[in-house]
Amino acid sequence: MKKYLFLIFALIFISCNNDKAIFIWGNSVKTNGYTIITDTIVITDHEAIRPLLHYNDKYYYSSFAKDSLGYYRFSHVGIIDPDGNIRKIKCSIDGAEFGRDDIFIHNDSVIIKSYYDPEAFFLDEKNEKSVSVKTVDDVVFEDDEYYVTSLDYGEWGSATWFKDKKTGVEYEAAGFLTPEILKFKGSYYLISPNEVNVIDDPKKLENIGKGNYKRFLGKNGIRVFYERSVRGYDKGIRNLYRGDITYERTDDFCFGPTFIHNGSIRFIVNDNNKEYIAKIENGKIIPVATIADSIYSTRYDNNYRNLYLNKTIAFAMKNKKLFGQLEVKDGKIYMHYFKVKPENN
Repeated sequence: MKKYLFLIFALIFISCNNDKAIFIWGNSVKTNGYTIITDTIVITDHEAIRPLLHYNDKYYYSSFAKDSLGYYRFSHVGIIDPDGNIRKIKCSIDGAEFGRDDIFIHNDSVIIKSYYDPEAFFLDEKNEKSVSVKTVDDVVFEDDEYYVTSLDYGEWGSATWFKDKKTGVEYEAAGFLTPEILKFKGSYYLISPNEVNVIDDPKKLENIGKGNYKRFLGKNGIRVFYERSVRGYDKGIRNLYRGDITYERTDDFCFGPTFIHNGSIRFIVNDNNKEYIAKIENGKIIPVATIADSIYSTRYDNNYRNLYLNKTIAFAMKNKKLFGQLEVKDGKIYMHYFKVKPENN
């Protein structure tokens, strides 16, 4: 079998230091009340793989190839099954550069979307092709009251819109990068790559009327962001934690998926190449359990849609032949490792 589980006694190292559990490798372990499960899939493909989505027991990633100008452009979507077999479906997405693509679930379908382009593509696995579909909104969260969208234009600006389902009125929050949203005890927690904000009542945000989000779709949105004034767009927002840089992503720190544990919010954090579980108190991050050392996670520019449905983040390691995806599901943390089989084996 290409898929196997490491033996617990051979590959687990657990210790306790000041009530902080340190977890390095293993099959399944429960420490400090957190369950961490690892598995490994052996693959033979040697292309650079960044698993973005885990859906129906399959892993999806995007692949890029250099064009005539030396830019890395979208080439195909790879699908890895539990036995390590890989299918590749060619996709033609104009303007999709590395890190500016997103693969996410929308209406039980796998969707591919490039940065701020309103066009999206449905991945037709049966016929092995991508199909252009009408505009798929940049949804980051939805409940009975609000339909929440978000857009990021890098240094030009970013914004998140809470659309009241009853009235159609949109309430805007700005000044932070596109977030994962977690609703907890009636409040909305917005987890950006390097900060956490809370909105207790979206109606206390800036009321910008109807149809505002649609104005920002497409390349014209850059101009709209640049020309507008952002004063007042932080009202109704309560900050829990803010890193040193708030206008761009950084490679040495990021928040990953967020989850509820024993009635409290817990954050997956990658800090100086260490992955750990943490809580936030008085504006400070407090680690409660280390998941792995020498592991590198980054929330890329465009990977933010519907993260509340797909709580994953890709990771890399110093060993280029070993990489993976961290997933939070049903309160458990899964470390899905992918090991590239040597070419001479």
